Amino acid sequence: VLLAYPDGSLVEDGEADTLTVAGLLSSPSWKVAEASSGGAASVGTSSPSRGPPESPAARRSGSLNKSASRGARELEVRLGKLQGVKSAPLTGSACRRGLSNAIGSSANSDWASHAIGGKVLMATSLDCEHPADNIIDGDDVTYWISTGLYPQEILLELGHPAKVSDVWLSTTNVRRVCIEGCGEDTAVSFETLAAAEIAAGDSGRLQLQQLHCQEQNRPMRFVKARILSGWDDFCTVHRIVVH
Repeated sequence: VLLAYPDGSLVEDGEADTLTVAGLLSSPSWKVAEASSGGAASVGTSSPSRGPPESPAARRSGSLNKSASRGARELEVRLGKLQGVKSAPLTGSACRRGLSNAIGSSANSDWASHAIGGKVLMATSLDCEHPADNIIDGDDVTYWISTGLYPQEILLELGHPAKVSDVWLSTTNVRRVCIEGCGEDTAVSFETLAAAEIAAGDSGRLQLQQLHCQEQNRPMRFVKARILSGWDDFCTVHRIVVH
């Protein structure tokens, strides 16, 4: 064990062997060292190259700081991806014409459209620049975008109760999706109408998917689209058409 004076200098082996603690504290060398260090100190082991031992609280704090730093980096990456999805231009006009041709001819039977009173009641992500109402505005270019983790949900109130035969989706980066319906006056109890896994689309091109729904015993008042997973961290939904 090495003994040290208050100024950090080591006690010589000879002094350490012959002096008691009381004698060391009252020795001229101790008083000189104490005066030069600017305050009182206690006898102890010397470890000039190390600081005081780290407390458990300090270790936990350091671990939390590292986790926070890692979380901030991951968030920055996710936000970068989100901005990339939002700014990615759509291409492939042929794909968009195909969508318009597929659902435009029967627009009067789109029970979710604004034109006949359809409403978006809820969506699990909110982006003020791309609100959920874009899904039923009839425009392929406008869209709703997810901003969080999967699953994501979009709840529609139909303009008129109807038995749903199929649902068309126009999306990007959506992988697994489930369509549910509710025939009650309030959107409480839902039944599965259809489900599908959508093939990954090319960058800048819309995914077009038709989901055939199972028979229903009564007309549906509400339709819910549940996006269970995606081909990327974020997805967009451009149109939902309910026939």
